[in-house]
Amino acid sequence: MAQSSGDLVCPPVDVVFTVDTSGSMDDEAQALCNSISSVQSELLGLGLVSKTFLLGITNTGGSDFPCLTDDVENMLGDSVPGNGGACGTILDDSESWGEAISIVASRFPWTPDAVRVIVPISDEGACDGDSCDDPGEDRDAINNAITLALANNVFVSPISGTGSSQCVITLGQDIATATGGTAFVSTDPSLDLAGAVRDLIIDACVKSEVPPTKVNCEEKDVTDVLLSLDGNALKQKRTVRRLARILNKAGGKKRDVRSLRKEADALYLSAWTSTWSYPSKTISCEESLECTSIDISSSVNEVLTEGSGFVALAKKAQKLINKTSAKGIKRRVRKLVKKAEKLLQDAQTDANTLPASQTTCSTKVEMVF
Repeated sequence: MAQSSGDLVCPPVDVVFTVDTSGSMDDEAQALCNSISSVQSELLGLGLVSKTFLLGITNTGGSDFPCLTDDVENMLGDSVPGNGGACGTILDDSESWGEAISIVASRFPWTPDAVRVIVPISDEGACDGDSCDDPGEDRDAINNAITLALANNVFVSPISGTGSSQCVITLGQDIATATGGTAFVSTDPSLDLAGAVRDLIIDACVKSEVPPTKVNCEEKDVTDVLLSLDGNALKQKRTVRRLARILNKAGGKKRDVRSLRKEADALYLSAWTSTWSYPSKTISCEESLECTSIDISSSVNEVLTEGSGFVALAKKAQKLINKTSAKGIKRRVRKLVKKAEKLLQDAQTDANTLPASQTTCSTKVEMVF
């Protein structure tokens, strides 16, 4: 909780509000717009200089959100850094507060040496709003936001609007805990929101002055494994394309040949994207209350799924070739199918060497390697 003090000593604080501008947030927006100036004045009286930036996520909400001066998408772009989780890599929904955190943490023009705070305000799931899935795409969006907030020394202090589900509240609490921020659940914005904003800014000020706890960590460079996975996928693509050439020479239908090539290219592009969504260096730390273990296995699982897709394509090509009248090629075709299967096995072996989780720690922790 915030400490009451008349002599707060900390650097200036940059506070970026990212506000869900859907219709259910009118009360929260009105309370924020009506109180933000007085909150800043109160903080200045305590010796704390704060700069506030009031942003929507993909729009400024019109007349119901009069104090919003810009939106995240317009100001900082719509590409979501990091792996994007299951939520995708493009910010395109006014309720996607998880993706907005990732963008602001990474690209906002923070004042040099200022304490950095992001305050998302929403009552919906972190990925595209609506229902909240945990586990699922909302948790994945928050995990990505945690990683990027920690990498950029940002406190995240969510305010869950009235009517928020327990899932939304839990995600807000988890990202606050992981980044050293403060989570708040509003029940009557006109009465409680101003005090919450004041307290979370003070908390960030106080926590910025606490010496970090040292935690022993180990870093593992897995670039070679990722290169091997990528190479296996490329070989699988080439194997399918070789089968497509055989089908073409054997008099197979042109549309089948084109389909095999197109599907192989699409699978490789997907496998490449999944492979390089996995971090090239992983970090694991000893257990600490200020550190969180985040599941990073989804992209590797996708690579294996795409590898299975290559095998299915190879077998599809084999069936098409066997339907032709061409002679003396069945043995070569069988060898190519077995090669695709062997490459999938190799990919599974590589995948088993990759850590399934990554440790991220709050700004109160100094990682010691």
